[in-house]
Amino acid sequence: MGLDVLENVHVPKTFPSTEYSAEVHALLSKLKLLVEPQGFEVYPFLIGWYNETVEEVFQLKYPEDTVAFLFISTPSMFEKAFVPFVLKHEIEELRDPIDQCMLNFFRNLVKEFAEQQVDMIHDFELHPNKRPKILAQTAAHVSGAAFLYRMQNLSLELRASPTPKRMMGLCLHPKYGGWFAIRGCIVLKDLHCPDLPRLDPIDILTAPVDQMKALELFNFHWRDSRFRDVVSVEERYSKDQQLYFNTPPGQRKHILADIRKKYSAQLGSP
Repeated sequence: MGLDVLENVHVPKTFPSTEYSAEVHALLSKLKLLVEPQGFEVYPFLIGWYNETVEEVFQLKYPEDTVAFLFISTPSMFEKAFVPFVLKHEIEELRDPIDQCMLNFFRNLVKEFAEQQVDMIHDFELHPNKRPKILAQTAAHVSGAAFLYRMQNLSLELRASPTPKRMMGLCLHPKYGGWFAIRGCIVLKDLHCPDLPRLDPIDILTAPVDQMKALELFNFHWRDSRFRDVVSVEERYSKDQQLYFNTPPGQRKHILADIRKKYSAQLGSP
């Protein structure tokens, strides 16, 4: 079984944000103002949408009509959020820089909702048994953030083609292709909106053969990033960002040092 289990996906019509409940729409507007300047996008969804598409062991333990918000990082997050975070810390303090940056991002975000009960779920969090706390790609699909392509949805003929191992699913964004990342979600435990409209994820690879090719590139050639460009994109990771992520984690300290030197000079920092 792959990590993302998506079955009987509901494909609703797209609703404009003006039809959201007043409270959810107000929160979404507030969140966009907070996160978009930092290079993030935010998408609301209901726990029930997610739970109905995954196996029971992966379901989130909240009422079905509970509202959650999914966050993805766009290519500009690196310069808008990660670099400023790095400049505020000594390199020795940064053991898992991106994860630490995302933890800081979500903690600051939750402070804006002090009067509400909010749970954070990060994309990298695991239960004690090593099961992920959330299937991030499934959450991205049901929220409308990105379309999840899976081998299970292809024809038997394509699925019968020889592959070294079973392939994981791949989410693609309509603007950024594969040049984005799913970072996690916040669950507003006291906010319920059973009639929240659903946003369609945009299917940008309609030909099954193209979907198969994208899955193969992602699963077997992910290091060269070709899977990210299987469609035309509006923005890619910067050279600094690509260098950072293409460098093994244990060898990134000198990259961080170069980033601090470069951007400190640009910003006039000491």
